[in-house]
Amino acid sequence: MRKSIFTLFLLCAAWSGAVAQDSHSADYYAQKGIELHEKGDYKGAIDYYMQALKVDSGSSLVKYEIAYSYYAMEDYANAEKYAKMVLDKNAGSMEPAYILYANLLDDKGQTEEAIKVYAKGLKQFKQSYLLHFNLGTTLLIKKKDVAGAEKQFKEALTINPTHSGSHLMLAQIMMYKDQRVQAMLPLYYYLLLSPRGSKSGAVYKTLSELMMKGVSKGDSSINITFQGDVDDAKDNPFVITDMILSMKTALLVSEKDKKDIDKFVDISETLFSSLSELEKKKMDPFWKNTYAKFFSAMHKAGLNETFCYYISQSQDDDIYVRNWFKINDNKVTDLSKWYKQYYGLK
Repeated sequence: MRKSIFTLFLLCAAWSGAVAQDSHSADYYAQKGIELHEKGDYKGAIDYYMQALKVDSGSSLVKYEIAYSYYAMEDYANAEKYAKMVLDKNAGSMEPAYILYANLLDDKGQTEEAIKVYAKGLKQFKQSYLLHFNLGTTLLIKKKDVAGAEKQFKEALTINPTHSGSHLMLAQIMMYKDQRVQAMLPLYYYLLLSPRGSKSGAVYKTLSELMMKGVSKGDSSINITFQGDVDDAKDNPFVITDMILSMKTALLVSEKDKKDIDKFVDISETLFSSLSELEKKKMDPFWKNTYAKFFSAMHKAGLNETFCYYISQSQDDDIYVRNWFKINDNKVTDLSKWYKQYYGLK
């Protein structure tokens, strides 16, 4: 169960209001099952789902829930049995059933079969970012297919730019390819989506280390190692941004009295300002539309400092970050309003 199978929000929506219904209805039993599953009582959940099936034997949603609970118990035989029931019926809950079935095949070592299931699911659900994400994870971890995985994570983010897992996996690929700026951008976005998650502290540390990459302080000088040269910019426009970033970082290294968060803000400001120029140039549409335009627009809106403090929430030991939040609720609200406006959200 190393991958995100499917969030329960759709399922919860499907069963909304179920508690208020007849205590002998399928909805009632299903809702009780979901509650027990969320508490980790998978066997108890399955008992309720079985009661739901007695009332509504054709419910694909209930059968998916049964498969999901069996999968959580690592009872792959029964999980496969009920997942196949959903897929064979070809009615509701098909998308999560494809993901679950492919996951369990992958967990059983049947990676090639899992990839086929993902592909079949994507033929039916072309806009499923979760199918793309899970396929990408399998390609990267099990097949070591970096290019194939990168393509899938990009597809997932094109469909849903708010999927934090895809940002994180894409960043890992970019780090593997030694493309610093293209690794930093998805890390920034990940922290925007999950500033206080279980991985946020480690992600923030990685981002901070990438900022300093190639810059070191000697006894009497600052040393800079560039990741490329001007000629490389023909193929990768981020090379120039990387050089600008290194020079800015080098200037800040010698400023001993400058607070860490202030350095973080200044370096980020330089990066986002550079993206404002970069987005005007010819570049890969994915990087332009997903990151360059977004961070450039945020920079132009004057929200760089607010953004940097917001994504630094995992730094609980930084008194300056803590104090900033005490007096800047209005700035966080402004960032939230801008974000919703940028994506046309209400």
